[in-house]
Amino acid sequence: MECDSVHSCIERKIKGKDIHVPSDYLHISKEARSKPAPYDVVCMQYTDFKDFTPKKFHRFNSIRPGRVSYCLIINTIKFINWNYVLLKVGNDLVVTDIRALKYLPNEKFFY
Repeated sequence: MECDSVHSCIERKIKGKDIHVPSDYLHISKEARSKPAPYDVVCMQYTDFKDFTPKKFHRFNSIRPGRVSYCLIINTIKFINWNYVLLKVGNDLVVTDIRALKYLPNEKFFY
């Protein structure tokens, strides 16, 4: 795929260089290719991302079964392999082995 060659080209350019600020990635990504033309790089701003922390965006307070409903805060997502994903949540509770959630019209869901 084309995106794989782009990532590979950028990774080769980054190798052995010191990155001091995030904007260094912007310059290195532009310089990764010279012919036929440098890559088009878009610098993202904070306003380009949507903030989902307000409760009005939450359809469910929690996806944990049998728990008192409170907001689920994920601290860490660790990919072990294709069959196992580890999620560490707020107070060190652990949710594992979620492959998909099926949402039903009556606002219930299955794992």
